[in-house]
This record gives sequence, C-alpha cells and structure tokens, in this order.
Amino acid sequence: MPMPWPRRRPTQFAHHAEIQTPRLMTKRAGPRSRVRKTRAPRTTLHRIDTDWPNTASHLPDRPASMSPATPTSAATVPLLETPRLILREYRASDFEPFARHLSDPISAEFLGVVDRPTAWRFFCSHVGMWQLYGAGWWSVTLREGGEPAGHVGAFLREGHNGLELGWSIYRPFWGQGLAGEAAAAVLDYAFQTRREPQVHALIDPGNIASRRVAERLGLRFDGNTELHGKPVERYVRSATRSEA
Repeated sequence: MPMPWPRRRPTQFAHHAEIQTPRLMTKRAGPRSRVRKTRAPRTTLHRIDTDWPNTASHLPDRPASMSPATPTSAATVPLLETPRLILREYRASDFEPFARHLSDPISAEFLGVVDRPTAWRFFCSHVGMWQLYGAGWWSVTLREGGEPAGHVGAFLREGHNGLELGWSIYRPFWGQGLAGEAAAAVLDYAFQTRREPQVHALIDPGNIASRRVAERLGLRFDGNTELHGKPVERYVRSATRSEA
C-alpha cells in the first residue's frame, strides 16, 4: 500500500492559518502496470482572519451588487428625517463610533461597558432585527456632514410584549436635545406608519436624562420590572385617536 505522506506542521502566521498543499502521490505497480507519479489536486490557500472585528473598517457600506434603492423586504430600513438629523440604516463604517460608545464608562454607564467583540455582536443584532421582524434600530446621523451621533430604535425584545423604544446618543453630542428629536421621529413612525396601539420604554432608575426624554415624548410611568436581572422602570404611551 502507498506510504502515507509525512506530516508537516502548518506554517504559523500572526493572525492567519495556512493549509499546506499535499506532496506528490505515488501509485503502486500492479502485475501489468508501470510506476507513474500523479500530482494530487491543488488545494486552495485559505487565510483566516482571527482579528475580526478589529479589521471590520475595510468593509464596504453595501455589497457591490446592491444599489441604495434595492428593496430587501423585511430588512428595508425606512429613512426618517428631522430638522437636524437623518435616521438611516446601519453601515459598516458606523461600527467604530458604536464600539467607542460602548467602551466608554461614562457614556455606557447605564448600558454596561463591553469589549469590542461584544459590541460587534450587539451591532449585528441591531441590524438583524429588521430582517426578523421588520423593526429595529437606526443610525442617528447629523443632517450637516452625516456624522454618526448615536442610535435609536423601535424594536421587539424577546420576553417582552409590544414595541419598545430605545435611544442612545454618543457623548460628544450630549446636551443638544438630539435624543428627544430622534426618538420623536421614531415614535411618530411607530404610531403613524406601523399603527402600533402602544409603545413602551425600559429605563434604568438612575438614568434621569432618559426619563426626561420619555416624559417629554408623552410616556408615563407604568411600574417596575426587570431586564437581565436588574430593576428597570417601564414607561408607556398609547396611540391617541388621531394616531391610531
């Protein structure tokens, strides 16, 4: 029988793994055959990026085959506009400010500080909600310049009934009223477009700024509950007759 190929240790890379191409195979001669050498099929060299998502910044905002106007059924994110803001779909370039926001102990005080890989999972889950439910999160960008300033959502949370509102503005843009402006646009979308009968928000008891945003939007305290084992306050608003 043929001798097995000698085992070789794969070449080591700093952030990649390489698959070696096998050596020549030799067929054993039979009674009426002659010895000949055949080359094994060439294998493809695969490089595995183990530094993901630290290299995510090179990704295009959209696949090359998809134009900005291409419909994607449930994954289509409606464009919302306010006097100072444009609320649009997440793009790969939005991840850097998103990750910085969640790694900042001050800006993420009530969200919880997370590392970069965890931030990437959160980022992708925000995008995936649109595909699953036709509801999710928007990237909040400045109308002038297009810089990402935060994110706002109207989404469905597992284990909780009804559409939930959420908002988070990046620290360089605090104190400008952007959270309320973005959330008001999403609230209008929830009632006028989706025809939701009611929306709610879950707010940390210590997050006074978010509580004020909720109250300005017409949400009212509806009791205490828990989120991930921590106490939160539930604020609710039902659609008015003109909104229903």
